[in-house]
Amino acid sequence: MRLGNLLALLLLVVNPASHAADPADVKSLTLRLSGADVQLPDAVSARLAGTVREWVSSCGPNSLQHPQNFGPLAQETESRWHRMLGSSRLHVVYAQPFESVAWSGERLPVSEVLIGLADDEFLGPELTRSAGRAVSEHTKCGTVQALEFSCMPELFPYLPARYTRVCAFLKRDPAGHIIEPEADIAPSCS
Repeated sequence: MRLGNLLALLLLVVNPASHAADPADVKSLTLRLSGADVQLPDAVSARLAGTVREWVSSCGPNSLQHPQNFGPLAQETESRWHRMLGSSRLHVVYAQPFESVAWSGERLPVSEVLIGLADDEFLGPELTRSAGRAVSEHTKCGTVQALEFSCMPELFPYLPARYTRVCAFLKRDPAGHIIEPEADIAPSCS
């Protein structure tokens, strides 16, 4: 075995969860699919919470700062939040807020993330709020992190096959993280 391959293998074994959030940073994480909450091991939840934080840390416009980009839907974001809580979704509540930075530089504090999983064709929408304040919908959040979520082997039994089929075509770095995919490989992520 070449030294480079050995190092790559060691990175995968020693550091499989470098996206993981510190458990103290997460108040709660619930994954609801087809009307039932999915119980995840703590290590998977921590990795998922870290991936979600990265996912919404850098996005395109959001509905609070750019309502014109969302049309009439910008007025329905709060009601969509409440409807999504009852459907298939991932909901993460963080102990400390972090910032979602739009490509244009605007910053929005985030303490909760709600990602829709009701559609078999795409992930989303991505909604956030901070300390119970106004809800914001985001566009063009982290495609790679959405793929990391879709390609977590621990979630394969629960996610639609459409989400996971693309995983076999993705390239990974030595630490096991997905490398930015070609535009025609990535599934639609809102």
